[in-house]
Amino acid sequence: MRRRSKTLPTYRVWDAITATQQTHLVILKVVVVVVVVAVVVVVVVVVVVVVVVVVVVVVVVVVVVVVFVVVFVVVVVFVVVVVAVVVVAAAVVVVVVVVVVVVVVVVVVVVVVVVVVVVVVVVVVVVVIVAAALILSSVAALVEKNNSRYGCR
Repeated sequence: MRRRSKTLPTYRVWDAITATQQTHLVILKVVVVVVVVAVVVVVVVVVVVVVVVVVVVVVVVVVVVVVFVVVFVVVVVFVVVVVAVVVVAAAVVVVVVVVVVVVVVVVVVVVVVVVVVVVVVVVVVVVVIVAAALILSSVAALVEKNNSRYGCR
């Protein structure tokens, strides 16, 4: 009576390797879809944040200008002395300029922070994709090594 070999028959090894490759391909497809969805979500959030910031800045500037005009008209109507009008108008102009400068600085800071966040997210996504590609490349090399060891093509 012949002893049975403890190694698997070739066709079973090949079926297992093919299944492993298919599993890795499915995993890679899922990773790519998740990464693409994440990038799209981040871009949409960034666009929404930038639009909201721009709308807020426009509203603030309009309110400041309206307040400036109203204050200026009230000052001109109620103040008779020209020196008092000039002093109050200058003070209002200084306040308006300071408020506008502060608003512009805040907008610039927010936009810079949003851009930095987007760059960091894109770098992380690229690193994840490269890491997945390297892992799958290593798995493919191991599969090829196993194929050649068992005589599969």
